[in-house]
Amino acid sequence: MYAFYAKALKDSNALDFDDLLLKTVDLFERAESVRTKYASQFRFVMVDEYQDTNRPQYLLICHLASMHRNLCVVGDPDQSIYKWRGADLRNILDFEADFPEARIVKLERNYRSTQIILDAASAVISQNLNRKDKHLWTDRRGGDRIVYFRGGDELEEADFITRTARAALADDVEATVAVLYRINAQSRAIEDALMREGVMYKVVGGVRFYERREVKDALAYMRLSSIRTTTSVSAASSTRLHEASARASWRRWWRSRRSRAPICRCCRRGCSRRWPGTRCGRASFAASKTAPSRRALPRRWRSFAI
Repeated sequence: MYAFYAKALKDSNALDFDDLLLKTVDLFERAESVRTKYASQFRFVMVDEYQDTNRPQYLLICHLASMHRNLCVVGDPDQSIYKWRGADLRNILDFEADFPEARIVKLERNYRSTQIILDAASAVISQNLNRKDKHLWTDRRGGDRIVYFRGGDELEEADFITRTARAALADDVEATVAVLYRINAQSRAIEDALMREGVMYKVVGGVRFYERREVKDALAYMRLSSIRTTTSVSAASSTRLHEASARASWRRWWRSRRSRAPICRCCRRGCSRRWPGTRCGRASFAASKTAPSRRALPRRWRSFAI
């Protein structure tokens, strides 16, 4: 299967994402003149999150820094979390062996956490065998002791979070409780538990689970499919389904009109003069990117144009 895939890429004169690295490294290893050209061009090379680099990235960095050897990397072996996608921790552990003239600067001061949190984190990560020793410290003293809880599933975890939040709010009604989670999919169980207990909350940097567009659309279709007679469909669900259908129809119509846009004599591209009230595509390049005016839309779609 991969042979057919590679042949299709070659016939299309295309590269996939991984090939952007692999082909570049292969070119540097086969063509010395090309490698010398780019190694001399980049006098200084800086790499962030070096602990998560893979083998092709490591070879590319070595080739680019082979001439001037002005290389600065920033990383922490204790924070390597991408081994599942090819990250090689040995890249940062063996950095001194690859570049013996390098100077190591340890950034051990922490400005965010209290010493209690730093001590707990250091006690856990010190169990790793392959790591570089360091001592984290901070000027921020005090802080509450860490409470460890291990739930059987996400529901138990959400119930524990809700109980803890209610207890903190009971002690101080003006207190603010923050819940951090790694991925957005984890918010549903927590939101359900908070709503069930009547705890008000706000999602920062995202949208509530039941307020997401795809969730609303799915719930509307589920309500429609669970009702046998169309006369009893709720007004909100039917309106949302009608709006979604109208938006899809409008997009199909707009794409077909865009493909037949006239060619402007001044810019030789699709011109926006077709739509009333707009300027030439040469000035604004509104050619086929902006939506048409409401007067250019069919009457039955005008209310869904915005």
